[in-house]
Amino acid sequence: MTSFSIFRISISVLFVFTLITGCKDNSVDDDHNEEHAEVGGAAFTSSGNRVVTYWNAKVKGQFEVAQSSTSPTIEIKFLSDLDSSKTADTHTEELTLKLTVADTSVAVATIAIPAGLMKTAHEDDYAMIIRGKKAGSTTVKVSLLHGGHPDFETLPIPVVVK
Repeated sequence: MTSFSIFRISISVLFVFTLITGCKDNSVDDDHNEEHAEVGGAAFTSSGNRVVTYWNAKVKGQFEVAQSSTSPTIEIKFLSDLDSSKTADTHTEELTLKLTVADTSVAVATIAIPAGLMKTAHEDDYAMIIRGKKAGSTTVKVSLLHGGHPDFETLPIPVVVK
């Protein structure tokens, strides 16, 4: 084997080694390694009764409120992406709730303090209130944001104002 062949083999090995180890450098700000909420759905309860369930991109139920009136507090429990009977772990200061109403001339939704928050002081307790403005129908999308982007977002959920 000539010294030129040994040189070529050495350079090739060094090049492959650099490619393999060089790709592991994440010194640049990389959000892909941050933890995200493992949410697969949401359960919405009002006065102890489940009024809406969102699971597998399907909505079961709707929100109803009287015109010129405010709903009772609607508590939101985010469900595990693996099991709809389990609550997802959303206990982090970095997650925020966002509510988007399609037609705000019919209804508005605002973030509320859950009834038990003062007792439990859990940061992962979420709630909302819907105020009916005029008779009609609209929708609300519920998003759980992490770093300004949605980790979880429902499809539009029907809101009926009577």
